[in-house]
Amino acid sequence: MRGTRLRTRGEALVWLVLLFAVNAVFISDITWLELAVGAVGALLGAVCAPLVRGAAGARPGGWARGPRTVRAWPLALLVETGRLALTVVRARGGESRAGEFRTLRLGPGTGAAWAGVALSATPGAYVVDVVREETDGDRPDQEERLLRVHRMTGGRSALERALGAEDVR
Repeated sequence: MRGTRLRTRGEALVWLVLLFAVNAVFISDITWLELAVGAVGALLGAVCAPLVRGAAGARPGGWARGPRTVRAWPLALLVETGRLALTVVRARGGESRAGEFRTLRLGPGTGAAWAGVALSATPGAYVVDVVREETDGDRPDQEERLLRVHRMTGGRSALERALGAEDVR
């Protein structure tokens, strides 16, 4: 029980720091009022995040491809932002281009929760669902993780390759 409380408080503290940092990055004028509003919003998010995760039964999953993904993410963000800008310019010129929904199978040892956040944190894709397929009926820890993703462009991104994600359908 004590370990669970400590883990929940640690998770809330991580959320508090991350949410406050993101808010501080995106505010235009750093004033005490803006910082106070950001701190209250971050605190609210930090308190709710463990509760939502617990209600959803979500687990972060394996971190096997975490370091590779962290290294690939900044470049993927820049490349996909460029693709988004190009798509907007083409749309202004009359060329319409729709994205597509795909199902991705994550590489072994890759957690669906954090992989979904990494993919959704770029403009090129966002995760709309996590699908679980049991590979061995008696061992839920052996289930495959499938992500239903909307992609802006058709090809696999560098981030998907870093996650070891393969198209299923």
